[in-house]
Amino acid sequence: MSWPDAVEVPIPGEYLGLPNPRGFRPVAIPILDFQPNVALLPTPLDADQWPTGEPFEHRIPMRDAVELRARICLPTTNQLAPWVLLLHMWGMDADSWERRAPGFLDELTEMERAWCAIDLRWHGQSGDEPHCAVYDDWRLARQLPMPGKAERLGALAQQGPPLGANVLFLRDIADIHAYLAASRRVADPWAICGASVGANAAWVASSLCNAKTHICISPYYPSPGWTLMGREVDPFIPRDVLFVSDDEEAAEAERMAQQTSGSVARVVGVGKEHGIGLLRQPPIRRRVLEALRRM
Repeated sequence: MSWPDAVEVPIPGEYLGLPNPRGFRPVAIPILDFQPNVALLPTPLDADQWPTGEPFEHRIPMRDAVELRARICLPTTNQLAPWVLLLHMWGMDADSWERRAPGFLDELTEMERAWCAIDLRWHGQSGDEPHCAVYDDWRLARQLPMPGKAERLGALAQQGPPLGANVLFLRDIADIHAYLAASRRVADPWAICGASVGANAAWVASSLCNAKTHICISPYYPSPGWTLMGREVDPFIPRDVLFVSDDEEAAEAERMAQQTSGSVARVVGVGKEHGIGLLRQPPIRRRVLEALRRM
C-alpha cells in the first residue's frame, strides 16, 4: 500500500495515559487534506438513469483513482431525498447491514430516505491493497474446532492495511459526499451511520463535514492504533452524534460523548453485541430510525 505525501502526526504524551482496555499501541498517522477539489473529482455521468425503489450497484471513484463499490437506493416518492451514508465494521462489507440487521435498509427506504452503503477501502469489492479478510472467511473460521479456530481467527485479524491507514476513510467520506451531491439525485440534509471502525470514522467526520446527524454504533475508545480518535483533525470539534452501544461498551461511548458538542444522545442495548447487530434490538432500531427521520 502506498501512502500519499503527508506529514506524520506526533503521538501526544497524554494519549499514553488514557484508558486502554484492549491494549492498543498508538501509531503515527499522516496529516491529509480531507476536503476535495470538487472541480477535479469525477462526476456521475449516468445519474439520470439511476433506478428508484430498489438497491442498485455502483462504483464511486475516489480522488486517488481507487473505486469503492456502493449499494445505493433512491426512494420512488422523493426525487431529492435526504440520504444516509452507511459505514460498515472492519472486515465486513456493504451487505453486512442486511446480514446483521435484516430489514433495516428497507425501513430507511420506506421512510423516504435514500441510502448509500459502501464497501470501505480494502474491503469487499472496493479497491486498494492489501485487502482485508472477507465475511465468509470469518464465518468459516468460527466454525473450525479449537485450537485451529484461534490460530485462523488470529491470522484473519492481521490481514489488511497497517494500523493508522484507516484515516483514509475520512477523505473517502468527503469524496463520496461530493460525488453524490454532483449526481443531483439526493439532497442535503444527509447523515452518516457507522458501526465499530465506521462509528469512529463517523465521529471524527462530524468535525469535518456538513452532515446533520452522525450515528456511532459501538465506537472504540481508543480505536486500534489510536486513529480515528480526532488527532487527525485540528481543531477537533465533534458534534451532533447519537452514540449506540451495549452495556459493556457504554463507558467507551460515554467518554466520546463527553468530548462531543451540539445534539448528543446515548442509547444502550441489552446483552453483549458489538456493531450492526445492535440494530436487531427493537428499542435501538426505533431510536436510530427516529434520528434519521428527524434530519
